[in-house]
Amino acid sequence: QTIPSIDLQKEFKNGKASLAGEWALIWGEWRPLAEIARFEANFEIVQLPNFVSTLMDDKALNKHRFGTYIPKLNNLSPTFNNPAIRMRNVNDAWQAWWIDDSGQTQLLGESGKISKNYEAQQMRFKTQILQLPQNVNSGTLVVYLSAQLYKRAGMYGAFDVRELESANKALLSDLASRVALIAIGLLVVFQNILFYVFRPKERVLLLLAVFAFSVLLRAAVS
Repeated sequence: QTIPSIDLQKEFKNGKASLAGEWALIWGEWRPLAEIARFEANFEIVQLPNFVSTLMDDKALNKHRFGTYIPKLNNLSPTFNNPAIRMRNVNDAWQAWWIDDSGQTQLLGESGKISKNYEAQQMRFKTQILQLPQNVNSGTLVVYLSAQLYKRAGMYGAFDVRELESANKALLSDLASRVALIAIGLLVVFQNILFYVFRPKERVLLLLAVFAFSVLLRAAVS
């Protein structure tokens, strides 16, 4: 089988190259990097972004909650000087590797601790940026995923390759938006709790405080 490839030069638009499209998926295995480098891996071809629950049936998900995602990236150095991927929309835990055309491997980054069982998996609620190798024309990206916690897990959002500086700016912009949302949420929570203390018969104030707190909690951990 041939691993699906993405031509970054062809996909390049507005300073970034989309990674949406066909990826290889091996569910129920973290296929060794050496086997992937020798093209000895059997896989399904899936469309990303997507939730695992959309790609796999319930039987497969009930049996295993981990797998390997693989695309080959071409025309990396002609398109980018310092390429990076912002891993914003990935659940639950993951580990990313790079295999160059000679078969050499490099750990790009990880979030939490991947595991084949629920008890050992660890999650880390922090957006990571993968810095891809410079001055390399092509290579294979391998993402080991474990999805023991959330049913709607996987590589579910938009992914793209962009310059590292642009990825960092996007990360800071997202952080600023989250801080603003948390600040507004805290204000609403305390305001409604204070009003409820003086007007205990108006239970809607307490409900508003609880709702604002739930939004605040989601913003803090997403």
